[in-house]
Amino acid sequence: MELDKVIDKIIEESGKQQIAIKPRIKYLIGTEIETTIEDYCDEFTVNDNIKQYLDDIYYDESCGMEFVTKPSSSLKDYWHAIKAIVQTVGKENISIGDKCGGHINISWVNGNKTWVDYGKTIAQNILFFSDLLSYMFCLPETHWRDSYKEFPTCLETLEIDIYDKYNCVHIKDYAIEVRIPDSPKDVDNHVLFSAVLLAISLRTTKIPFDKETFNKTKEIYDKINYYGKELSKEDKSYLKNKFKLLRRFIEKPLKILEHDLGVDLMKALEYRFNNPKYEEIEEKDFDLKQFAIKTKVKANASVNVIPSTQLTLTAFA
Repeated sequence: MELDKVIDKIIEESGKQQIAIKPRIKYLIGTEIETTIEDYCDEFTVNDNIKQYLDDIYYDESCGMEFVTKPSSSLKDYWHAIKAIVQTVGKENISIGDKCGGHINISWVNGNKTWVDYGKTIAQNILFFSDLLSYMFCLPETHWRDSYKEFPTCLETLEIDIYDKYNCVHIKDYAIEVRIPDSPKDVDNHVLFSAVLLAISLRTTKIPFDKETFNKTKEIYDKINYYGKELSKEDKSYLKNKFKLLRRFIEKPLKILEHDLGVDLMKALEYRFNNPKYEEIEEKDFDLKQFAIKTKVKANASVNVIPSTQLTLTAFA
């Protein structure tokens, strides 16, 4: 199916279907920060500044010491946690060339429904955008991690492959694990990637994924994540059209999530697409603060700030 037709179909279906659940959704998001540190006890002391954010620390043979964050129900707290951990660990100890990954785990509960009810749909939708997301957010060296974030073998085995540990989108018992992201050497890039994945996960309409689209997605995904190849003009044109779909698909949930971060996430997303991480010649940090939401205040007027906890966030069909 052509992407423009997919866009029209998604918009049409979104207008018809809304989940009839009134309670505010509660999501949890966490990440795994892999490093090249062999033994953290010999290299630095884990101070109280990051202990509060850590769920676990252990040695992973694929890279080195791995720092696992506690699940967070706030993107802002999640942002602070990753920033503090990376500052303590040191960017010099995060090497994508040494296979350091930054897996992201997402779950949510909405009344009597949870992410589990839509697990296969969420996994397929993330896979649909996996080529685009890899291009936007992964470093040129990301192909060094090829064996730890495999794309499904074929469309016919997709619903089996997503339960495999090393699949790039992996359904666990307690969360959807996305293994595409590199370890968050660039913190703000990782946080924006996380916000986009969360927004996709909150949508419960399944995007049509026919064999032709699957094969093209896999082709581009493998160029980036398996071979480290330069993309063709045709590939980039295809991703440009897919980006239009991504924007429309996650517009509603992303708009609500941005209140927590205080960042215009759509503007940040557009910038990231126009300046993809995969094409960076010199590695540089992304800065979310440049997209900070500015509150317009009239003279002598009082401002009522709505806490993010009071914003209604529901799963979107």
